[in-house]
Amino acid sequence: KSGGIHNIFTWLLFLATIFLFLAIIGAGGILFLENYYRDRIYPGVAIGDMDMGGKTINAAQEIVDARHEKISKNGITFFYKQKKVNVPVEIFGNDPDLSRTIIYFDTKKAVQDAYWYGRDSKFLYNIASRIYALISKKQIPMGYTMNEAQVSSILKNGFKEMEDPGQNALLQII
Repeated sequence: KSGGIHNIFTWLLFLATIFLFLAIIGAGGILFLENYYRDRIYPGVAIGDMDMGGKTINAAQEIVDARHEKISKNGITFFYKQKKVNVPVEIFGNDPDLSRTIIYFDTKKAVQDAYWYGRDSKFLYNIASRIYALISKKQIPMGYTMNEAQVSSILKNGFKEMEDPGQNALLQII
């Protein structure tokens, strides 16, 4: 009988040792990643289609600003069938007072949100968020505000020949 208890105790000690070993390895891995990503965005985090994983805040801001500059220069193009209409992000007038922004992108907030993803809550929730980002990619939306009336006006003018005004319904008595 005492041999059976000794066997059970040996197996429990063996399992406890393995569990402790795995816990130490896991904690070491978490601490290593915490240290490595201290000043970096966690892997699996993207702003739009731009992967930000492993980038510092400054590097991420440069990437987002470069994309923003390209969009500001080229505008945003809308397509419908074979027709396309370009909406400029900014309209410049001869007088600087007449210049205005039609669509404003909050690039700094997007980069900050990407950095804080996986850092802004309780420890276990943060770990779960980081694992989720690794598995399925976390998309951080680019915040924007737009002058809806101005954008609508540009699109209506650009696509006006595509409109089908239809006909009023007629009542015929036969």
